[in-house]
Amino acid sequence: MDDARLIVELESESPEFWNLKGNMHILYGEYYEAISCYDKAITQNSNYAEAFYNRGLAFLMSYTPQRGCQDLLESRRLGYV
Repeated sequence: MDDARLIVELESESPEFWNLKGNMHILYGEYYEAISCYDKAITQNSNYAEAFYNRGLAFLMSYTPQRGCQDLLESRRLGYV
């Protein structure tokens, strides 16, 4: 997690790095923190299908199925397989 924090500090405008940090939070069961990271990734790139997919999973794991399903559908619409 320290490395994920450092990489985001070095290049905070990278949606890929925010997505990576969100993935690390998922591994630690920190779903709300993950959602926040995915939000930042999506804000920086509104067509980032993988971030929508990952945020959808985080919403599902945090017992917010409606938001999760919306994000999963959006990721599919954007071409995420």
